[in-house]
Amino acid sequence: AAQGLAGAGLARTGEAPLGRLPDADMVLAQAGAANAPRQAQEGLRISGFLSSDDPAAHQDDQVVQAVARLKADGRFSVLDLEGRTVTLSRTLDIDDSDTRAFSKPLRIINGTFIAADSWPDRNRPLIRFFSSTKSRISRWAIEGVKLKCANRASAILVDGSYITMRFRWLDIDDPALFAIRTRLHGEVAGNLRVEYCDITSSSADELASKRELIALDLDTDHDGKVFGNRIAKARTALRGAIGSFLISHNHFWQGSDTGMPRSDWTPLLHFAGLSNNVVAVNYLDNGLTVLEEGLGGGGEAPTMGFCQFIANIFTLAQADANGTFVQVRPAGSGRGLANMLILGNQIRNIGREGERVLRPFSVDGSAGGSIDPTLGTNLRIEDNYFRGKVQPQSSTIEKFIDLDKRKSYPVDVTGQTPFDLDADVATSIAVRADGDPGSLWYKRASGKRGSLQLGNPVRGRAYLALTVNSAGLFG
Repeated sequence: AAQGLAGAGLARTGEAPLGRLPDADMVLAQAGAANAPRQAQEGLRISGFLSSDDPAAHQDDQVVQAVARLKADGRFSVLDLEGRTVTLSRTLDIDDSDTRAFSKPLRIINGTFIAADSWPDRNRPLIRFFSSTKSRISRWAIEGVKLKCANRASAILVDGSYITMRFRWLDIDDPALFAIRTRLHGEVAGNLRVEYCDITSSSADELASKRELIALDLDTDHDGKVFGNRIAKARTALRGAIGSFLISHNHFWQGSDTGMPRSDWTPLLHFAGLSNNVVAVNYLDNGLTVLEEGLGGGGEAPTMGFCQFIANIFTLAQADANGTFVQVRPAGSGRGLANMLILGNQIRNIGREGERVLRPFSVDGSAGGSIDPTLGTNLRIEDNYFRGKVQPQSSTIEKFIDLDKRKSYPVDVTGQTPFDLDADVATSIAVRADGDPGSLWYKRASGKRGSLQLGNPVRGRAYLALTVNSAGLFG
């Protein structure tokens, strides 16, 4: 009967004729198709666009097509490079103006981009994000990707205003002039994440100051996080007029030479003078931090500082007497320092050939400016550990004074204070004497000089603790 129905044409199209069971291979194939992840869930695969499996073949157009599909088709949020190596002969331009809104970032993951031998310009990046409509570049991520620049190309440029850009688990090898750069063109931006990236060099000189590379060249005064990265042998690891950034758990290493002292000081971290950044729990190896007024910003400001350095390890290898760890570079005269914490850091001058570092925290007048030592507020420079030939500096100055029946005793703290500031607030006065000393106070005279005043002349000894410019406001 079943054969008769089939012969009469009553079986539906595409089905096995009634009375004939599907074979085992067909059952397994149908079950596998039902259980396999759908392309919409997995994301786009680059293999569907590449014309060749040869990693040396230039496939710029194919990658452009894959990115265009990623943006246009709302089912996908990931472009999976599938561990493949793709050679680019020109910048991969990603125009974000027509991207649909997503609940999570569009991501490019899991593969390698290589700059071709014919790469035209060291300043051109392998990947550039921009928006032709001048809207904000929004919610992109590159994760688990190797960018092999071969000192021919730079790596990533975010060219315009952005929100929520994430670069994670990247291996950026030998970028030419920058690894990641942002350029806002006067607009605003926020939420930049650079996390767990290796930015290294296979061809650079051992001493990074011989290079031009700025690893993170950031043009923004908004928020972000730079966390858990290793940046090795970049002339400057992080530069920009950036503010409200958390910079933590990174290893920044400029490299070292043998048989010096170092004299070619270049900034390892280079911030604007009003950067509200927290620099905490990093290894800042063989380089200094510079806060430079007006760096990348508009105009000058009378007050500098606004940065926290907490629980970092600072090192200099074979430093000369001009070596320093944190430097302020004002652009105008009479500037003040404010809202700066330098707490609980290890500060080391490494190497037997090095001279004594006289000013671990210093002022550089090369930009034509100066710091007024009497100005400043909310400064605290305490509990730092100094090792090697380093002159310790603290915002609390302690003095012991022998009392010989006078009412006034001179106090001089010249040459001991960070950034050459004045110690002008007495946070503690204690006296052991053979009589009642009466009232006690510190009277500031000028500069780093003042006097301890007693109400009654007695013999004994006094202890005096002075604090640099209102550091006691932090408690």
